Amino acid sequence: MIAPPKPHPLPVREGAPSPCCRGLCARRLLAAALVLLCAPAAAAEDFIDREHERLSLYANHLAGWFDGFWGHHKADQESPYSKMRLRPGYSWDEADGSDGKLHFKAHFKLPALENRLTVLLLGEPDDFAGNIDQPALNSDDSHTLGLQYNLHHGGHSRFDAVIGLKKGLREKFGAKYRYHRPLWGDHFFHLSEQLIWIRGRGWGALTHMVIDQVIGENAVMRWENRLQYTEWLDGFHWQGRYGWQGRLNDRSAARAFAYASAQTKPNLFDEAGLGLGYRTRLHGDWLSFEVETRYGWRKEAPGLERGGVAQVQVRLEAAFGGPM
Repeated sequence: MIAPPKPHPLPVREGAPSPCCRGLCARRLLAAALVLLCAPAAAAEDFIDREHERLSLYANHLAGWFDGFWGHHKADQESPYSKMRLRPGYSWDEADGSDGKLHFKAHFKLPALENRLTVLLLGEPDDFAGNIDQPALNSDDSHTLGLQYNLHHGGHSRFDAVIGLKKGLREKFGAKYRYHRPLWGDHFFHLSEQLIWIRGRGWGALTHMVIDQVIGENAVMRWENRLQYTEWLDGFHWQGRYGWQGRLNDRSAARAFAYASAQTKPNLFDEAGLGLGYRTRLHGDWLSFEVETRYGWRKEAPGLERGGVAQVQVRLEAAFGGPM
């Protein structure tokens, strides 16, 4: 009887995800086929389950590396380390003109409570209004001080409670549930549900779904959708994006994507377009430069003509805390 082959661990490189090339996947599939032919059914099933889990964990690791490198809010909130990011930036919109902003956000973990409690500081949101990377339900939620307490974190899920103060001393209370698991092979699934109440504004709810697929050694295809309903905005607001992210080397990455947004009140397909982004570390791991450009076909209101609008954003980022 031929024993099932043991999978070899992937080498891990400091500061970057381990490689997973097409040749390796092909060899694993061949090994799985030999197991199915020569080994007992139970052993074959166990081997395939282990390979599925290993490749899916790699997919999540690489996608997580991109989230941390681009400064995605999810990576900071779920990190076991305290993080602080300072972003001076400049944006230009063909229709709305130019603007400069200083964006600040921080997440401070409190070790005395086993890192379950996090102090949140959020400044002005980033410049692109339709940026799906921005914190959920915070597009108009500038200057927020809050506390996030982790009620559950294990297996495939995480559950947090949030209390805070908005600008103008308006209290807010909320809860957020996250679920993630491998789908198949090199695909990984993320789902988050958030509820929030703000005094003087009312209730809001948001669903955010992400599917990541690893392609080659240094790239991920990401499909994400975000559906939001709030009493203060009236109706549903949807954003979607599908794109490629590639690690050029240990210090730089690029991305290309297509995006779209729509709402129900008024019933309007707001905008669709294409975007390109590039980010590089200028000094150490803490100072980065980023540039992003988009061209979208925008419709401001029902009855108006849809027109092409170019956008450009450049910014520096100084990041402090744990591994970036």
